[in-house]
Amino acid sequence: MAKLPALKLICRWIFTGCRVLVGFLVMKTGIDLMGGGTFTGYNRQDTLLAGGFVMVIGLYFVFSSLFQAFFKDDT
Repeated sequence: MAKLPALKLICRWIFTGCRVLVGFLVMKTGIDLMGGGTFTGYNRQDTLLAGGFVMVIGLYFVFSSLFQAFFKDDT
């Protein structure tokens, strides 16, 4: 029976790592947009603002995942 909590903990950290990885990929996309990269059919004039917005979303993914992992209340 002691293996179940350990397996649950391992799976939780795997999912947290995947969420952090997705957050960093979203932030990289925002950096690319700010650097002049575009999506297909995208207005080039909004690149700086959209890039910053995408970076903020990526930061939210990373920090919310880590906050949930470290400060989750298991009651």
